[in-house]
Amino acid sequence: MPDINGTTFRNNAILGLLLAFGLIIGGWVLGAQIKATRLSDRYVTVKGLVERKVKSDLAIWPLTYKEAETISRRSMPRLRQTRKQSCSFSPIRTFSRTRLK
Repeated sequence: MPDINGTTFRNNAILGLLLAFGLIIGGWVLGAQIKATRLSDRYVTVKGLVERKVKSDLAIWPLTYKEAETISRRSMPRLRQTRKQSCSFSPIRTFSRTRLK
């Protein structure tokens, strides 16, 4: 029951604001940690007495394409054509066909 001054309402409002603020901060921290975790496996950190550039021998460029068809026989030629077009894209043409998977 609120008293004459309405302190119960004020206390509930303050409690609600603090709870909302805590949820916002918690969500922000959780989101930042998830982002940091996902980005961490994309980088390699080299620490030691000497730091040098290292030539990479692996690059992953995921190319996705989809074809919707009720009968798979109809969609396979389209998928092959799309893959052929993707492999003829200019940066990829410099690689041999055996290196593309």
